[in-house]
Amino acid sequence: MIASLASRLFDFSSPILLDVDSSSAIRSHERRLTRTKTLDGKVAVADGGFVTADRTLPLALRNVAQADADALQALTERNGRVTISIDGRCYLALIQRLSLAAETKNLALAIVERLDAD
Repeated sequence: MIASLASRLFDFSSPILLDVDSSSAIRSHERRLTRTKTLDGKVAVADGGFVTADRTLPLALRNVAQADADALQALTERNGRVTISIDGRCYLALIQRLSLAAETKNLALAIVERLDAD
């Protein structure tokens, strides 16, 4: 799957096209839940529902060229906010973590909002 990552500000290295491994959990969702034990041995649950801004996109990257790795590093250092387009969706996100180890390259994006939603 291909993802497009771009700076919100002008950047010569942007946009960057990324080859995302299919093992990346881009379709995982969690609800805002709080469970509290009660004195009678049960639990009280507060369900805050699903919020897009609670999501983190963990991306496992494949076939990252050195030029793209350098561009990702520069984008991480210069710009906190990025736009990512992946799987038919577009998000405003913050680069939370970038790992460019020799074997595995990972990028974690904290979602701020979905840009293409109605």
